[in-house]
Amino acid sequence: MSDACYCDYDGEQADVQHSERRCARKAYRCYECSRGIAPRETYERTATLYDGSWDLTRVCCRCLDARDYITAHAPCFCWSYGSMLDDAKDTLNEYGRHSAGFYIGGMKRVLRAERHKPHNAELTGAPLGAPGARRPVARPVE
Repeated sequence: MSDACYCDYDGEQADVQHSERRCARKAYRCYECSRGIAPRETYERTATLYDGSWDLTRVCCRCLDARDYITAHAPCFCWSYGSMLDDAKDTLNEYGRHSAGFYIGGMKRVLRAERHKPHNAELTGAPLGAPGARRPVARPVE
């Protein structure tokens, strides 16, 4: 994220947030696309303290690939947990007109992640996928 980038989030910032990439020891569900995270697959685990309670999110390698690509190539990529794929598409539409390669490469990664996303995450039993839930806002990892 560049110094000129400013992300104006509607929600409150988390009190504490820690993210790390791990190798799954058991099956999990991705918070962004609701697809399964298989054992031995790389994923990102984020622990967040928000309003006095801890929350845990896991993001699969396909969603991470899309996020990492756009973060590396876009001048500014503002996203929040639970809507990262939609935020990625907005960023691609905004900056993609300057570079067809960036647009195609980013959209390919976003669509690969969305391919496994159920149409209604509430019906899949996704533990953290309730739309409209009050969620902590992502902070850029530096």
